[in-house]
Amino acid sequence: MVVRNFIYALTRIRFDYLKSYTEEMEYNIVRNIESFKNRTDEETSGYSDDELEYYWDYHIDEFYEIKSVYPSILRYTIVVSVISTLEQTLVRIFNTEFKRNPYSRHFKTYHENTFIALSEYFKHEMKICIPKYNPEWKFILNLNKIRNNIVHNNGRVYDDNNKLLLNKIIKNTPHITISDSEEIIIEKEFTDLMIDTILKFLKELFYEIKYKRVS
Repeated sequence: MVVRNFIYALTRIRFDYLKSYTEEMEYNIVRNIESFKNRTDEETSGYSDDELEYYWDYHIDEFYEIKSVYPSILRYTIVVSVISTLEQTLVRIFNTEFKRNPYSRHFKTYHENTFIALSEYFKHEMKICIPKYNPEWKFILNLNKIRNNIVHNNGRVYDDNNKLLLNKIIKNTPHITISDSEEIIIEKEFTDLMIDTILKFLKELFYEIKYKRVS
């Protein structure tokens, strides 16, 4: 029990760090956008309508990159870190249980997908069932697919080996979209939603472990 409490405490500290990092990152994103707007306001001071139109024809792509592309790429790192932290936490739970019961079936034998394999291990070896349609768990499995695309395809949807499924996931996930160039765009609100959803899932999971596997 002490070990599992320690795992949960470590996880909460890690997510607190990620939240702090995210807040600092978003602050810098806003500063960059404001800096760009101030610079363009100064450069276009006194411009006629025709001059403004010509100016923005030339700078509109730069504005789009600063406002959407650059922030989204930074948010990619949060997605990857969050999923990695969650995976590490679940594997630590497994390692703790496997030391107690070394003759149990290893989680990797259940499924090629790490998260599904771990959930099957929890179900069969620890009697902890994660409902298939649990909204937080469903969110995590979808998030993992988004994370895999980010890691392997740099957020390019058109390069994904299951483009139709990824499109469907993104369409049904709030605060995340696909750009005209078919790249994943992550909005500011998504990072908060992601962290809060996973923390809720972990809180419920550790509660189940605590009261069903008291040792």
